Amino acid sequence: MELEIRALAKEVKLRYDKRKGILGYRQMRTQLNRKLKKKYNKKRYYRIMCALGLKAVIRRKRASYVKATEIHVAENVMNRNFDANSPNSKWCTDVTELKYG
Repeated sequence: MELEIRALAKEVKLRYDKRKGILGYRQMRTQLNRKLKKKYNKKRYYRIMCALGLKAVIRRKRASYVKATEIHVAENVMNRNFDANSPNSKWCTDVTELKYG
């Protein structure tokens, strides 16, 4: 049992250094259980990482949306009048991701 824990601790340290410390005990468990084809629970990995003094680096969230300025807003020509007298006389689409300029 002790040899098994030491081997697992060595694997944890190797994986932690390889990924530059971004793995926490949950991701560590997922990856190593897949690799070793064993079912250790997250508490074992938590204890091993605490004993080795390893903690995951918390990365900052990226900004998800930047609001467009007024110069990029198009004129509302149709004014929500989508009914047409003949086919192919009115076309509309969503251009929120269109980048120009």
